[in-house]
Amino acid sequence: MKNTTIGLIADTHNLLRPEVLSHFSNVDLIIHARDIGSPDILAQLSQLATVIAVRDNVDKGKWADSLPLTEFFEWQSKFIYVIHDLGGAQS
Repeated sequence: MKNTTIGLIADTHNLLRPEVLSHFSNVDLIIHARDIGSPDILAQLSQLATVIAVRDNVDKGKWADSLPLTEFFEWQSKFIYVIHDLGGAQS
């Protein structure tokens, strides 16, 4: 099995710095763990790799309503749970 590289990012607040694109240029999966800011950020990241994202208080509007507060998924036979705020997951 091929090694997988995962890029983890959070709190972009609608600003995707150029160095992120450079650092994530060869990742297989990108996890955005809250405070995305706009759907444009996810669109830019999805040009690089598969994106899994969870929302938080900065993420408002119809685009954000479709994003979960937490995400549990399997990636290459590994289980990954994405959460930003344990208190938010319990409510």
